[in-house]
Amino acid sequence: MAGYPKEMNHFLDSNPGLKSRFRHYFEFKDYLPQQLSKIANYACEEKGVELTLNAKQKIDELITEAYRTRDRTFGNARFVHDLIEKSKVQLGLRVMSEEAPELLEMEELAIIKLDDVKHIDLGTVYELPDIPIDEALLKRSMNELDQ
Repeated sequence: MAGYPKEMNHFLDSNPGLKSRFRHYFEFKDYLPQQLSKIANYACEEKGVELTLNAKQKIDELITEAYRTRDRTFGNARFVHDLIEKSKVQLGLRVMSEEAPELLEMEELAIIKLDDVKHIDLGTVYELPDIPIDEALLKRSMNELDQ
């Protein structure tokens, strides 16, 4: 069985008999960005595609950004496989938009380019509000902290 630690502990606590049936517990830490980058290489091989150098750099940037902003639901290797799958979809859309896709060489049908990666939909991106600092409130709060 696998899952997020908090939820797995809750699951095991929900039934007294479960802890006696599952005696060994392993917690796997998130992969590091450099490890996720290698997983992206593997995912490309698995899906029969190649990344151009620029596309690979962009994938690595997306991995690093996701790692920096990860929360407890971070998908880890699943996130990386999804990136490659979405890039492959964008590759297909790009190829189909060509004037004569049937004339493309087979190698061209498996190369993910930078624009393919740039067109990945990573989900809803929330824009942070541009709110000026309330200097009076900040000063009162800092005074309160100082006391």
